[in-house]
Amino acid sequence: MQVDAAKCYNIPRTINEQQEKLNEVSKWVEQYQDFWNKKLDAIENYLNVIQTKKSKYGKPQHQQTLIEKSSSSGYYQHLKH
Repeated sequence: MQVDAAKCYNIPRTINEQQEKLNEVSKWVEQYQDFWNKKLDAIENYLNVIQTKKSKYGKPQHQQTLIEKSSSSGYYQHLKH
């Protein structure tokens, strides 16, 4: 007599339960990703305004810090000029 391991251990059900849990976590992370992307966009805009004001008043360009959003990854990179 041959025993089917998948039936004994309920493997398909376990995989589906794990996938459901991962989907819940993914949705939760997406909410915070959107939240932080909006906050970082606002900071980027604010820093660009400050940078523009400072450059108008003669502050050397190499002392300014820029924040740039990578188009490929969507993450922010800090650059110094």
